[in-house]
Amino acid sequence: MVHLLFGGGGLVSFSGTDVNLQNLANALGDPITVEGLILVVAAVAVLRVASWGWKLSVGIVLVGITTSVPALVLGSVGALPALVVNLVLLYFLARRKTRGLFQI
Repeated sequence: MVHLLFGGGGLVSFSGTDVNLQNLANALGDPITVEGLILVVAAVAVLRVASWGWKLSVGIVLVGITTSVPALVLGSVGALPALVVNLVLLYFLARRKTRGLFQI
C-alpha cells in the first residue's frame, strides 16, 4: 500500500530527496503505482495459496533486490531496509516448506 500512496498517480507526491533525484523520482511515480497494484494482486494470490502467486512474489523480490543494490551504491540509505526486507522474503519463499505449500 505504501507504493500506492507514494506513486505519482497515488495519493501523495514523492519528492525523491533521498538521492537528490527529484525529476527521476517524479517520472517514476506512475510505474511505482503500477508496481503497487501488482503487489496487491500478488498478495491476494499468496493468500489463496496459488502457485502463480509464489512465482510472481519471487519475481517481485528479485526485481526489488536488483533495484536496491544500485540505489544503495548511489548513496541512497533508504534502499538498505528495502534490500534487507527483500532478502528475508527471498529466504522465506525459497524454503522447502514454503515451496511445498505452493506445490512448487
